Amino acid sequence: MAWQRLLCVGFYAVTLASAASAEPTIETSPPRTQFAKHNAATAQQDVKPTAKAGALSASVAKPQTSARSRERKVGQVGYASWYGSERHGKPTASGRRFDKTELTAAHRTLPLHSKAEVTNMANGRSVMVRITDRGPTRHGRIIDLSQCAAEEIGMRRSGIARVQVEPVVASNFQ
Repeated sequence: MAWQRLLCVGFYAVTLASAASAEPTIETSPPRTQFAKHNAATAQQDVKPTAKAGALSASVAKPQTSARSRERKVGQVGYASWYGSERHGKPTASGRRFDKTELTAAHRTLPLHSKAEVTNMANGRSVMVRITDRGPTRHGRIIDLSQCAAEEIGMRRSGIARVQVEPVVASNFQ
């Protein structure tokens, strides 16, 4: 079975290598327009085609990305619920006892003891919670908040709310 996987991986590597070398060259010279003619620097600048497809010459500028887009966090949007008295004092997946008055939450995949920022999409209020448990067990929910965290973002009365969950990078912990 392992030799079949190895053979398959080798076949794909050879196929990709041959496909990359068989592609035609890409003409990257920009078309000259009436707008480019009045700018002498633009009109004199030509981009030479490259030998390999996908490779750009040094004179072609890469698109600029803003610092904000590079720092964008990977988040999740979905529905949150909360739990309180029924779990108060019982052990959590992290080993600590659940306290409904702390800003904690249960999430399926975020690491235990990590922090996440939960924002209520309806009113824009947000709260920083520590992941101390696994859950939620209900289908369609992405996070379970403690009673205190639910009050902070204004979802305690409704029981569920559409939220955005963004993990907080470890270097930003306080």
